[in-house]
Amino acid sequence: MNNKSRIEGISLIVLVVTIIVVIILAGAVILTISNNNTILNAQQVAYKTSIDSYNEQLKLNISNKYAEDFRFNSNEINVGTWDGNAANISGTVKEYIPNMTATDGANHIIKQGKLVYIGIDITKRQLSKDIGLSDIYIKDGLVLWLEGADFENSPQTASWIDRSGNGNNAIANNFNYTTNSGSDGNGAVAFDGVNDNMKILHNTSLIPTDTTMSILLYANNWSSPTANNLIIKRTDMSVNTSYFFFVYTTGALTLDWLTLRWDTGYVVPTSKWVSLSITRDNNKRKLYVNGILVSETAAPSPDSGGTADLYIGADTNGNRYYYNGKMKSIAMYNRALTSDEIMSNYSADKLRFNL
Repeated sequence: MNNKSRIEGISLIVLVVTIIVVIILAGAVILTISNNNTILNAQQVAYKTSIDSYNEQLKLNISNKYAEDFRFNSNEINVGTWDGNAANISGTVKEYIPNMTATDGANHIIKQGKLVYIGIDITKRQLSKDIGLSDIYIKDGLVLWLEGADFENSPQTASWIDRSGNGNNAIANNFNYTTNSGSDGNGAVAFDGVNDNMKILHNTSLIPTDTTMSILLYANNWSSPTANNLIIKRTDMSVNTSYFFFVYTTGALTLDWLTLRWDTGYVVPTSKWVSLSITRDNNKRKLYVNGILVSETAAPSPDSGGTADLYIGADTNGNRYYYNGKMKSIAMYNRALTSDEIMSNYSADKLRFNL
């Protein structure tokens, strides 16, 4: 073989090796991109395009006013949180999104500028999830639903309105209506740890046999004497006639259900947002943190009862054990939610509150 042929052979080998290396590197880049960025198919792209179009119209037509929670139907918009101007509480769908059809209006809600499908079309439900949106809060069995954004300092909010439709509104006690004792200005209610608390008058809907209690909270500390109360419904200090959801000064989360106490074994951290959900039925009690099951007990507890008022952030009397921190959402159900439902609600919180 002459030198020319030898050189050409080596060049060909180098070229082939180079091509192989380029292919490998390109594959790695494509794999990295696909792992970090969901590649949408044509159907998903078309759905996302329509959603983006609606949101652009919404942004344009409300002149960048902040709206956290719109519920759409074919005739009107019911605004859970708006800009404080009562005149902006309702309007027609087409007033805000001219291209939205009546059907779309009836089958969607908007959460912080993101349109979420809530109709019965399974394909559209899946598409909504595929493009990174979350289903709304589970409504089946919901008996209490308090959202921090509904509590205002100006004008001062006398009652924290129950969104569940059961009229379990929470009466505000001792708030100073500042960012440390009232609305924090960012969709949460701040409890000062001194005397702030909420009271909900007794209602039979609040003494379910089975239940789920969920709180999205940010604790400043757990320094109240002995314990810090989250949700409590009991007649007096000596007899647990209902339930008592609280945290010891060590941060240990505990549930009393009638006379049976459950120390969950979970220590609630401070200075960060944490979603806590406890479910109870005749078979088990379970604790979910940020949508994940972290503790459970097979020991059943007696059915709840009693006619005491329900308190949030304080005990009923004596040393009130006031809570020091913030709450963005409180929900209570008359059944034990499934693990999928707990995660669905947490995903909704992540979407709404940018967790």
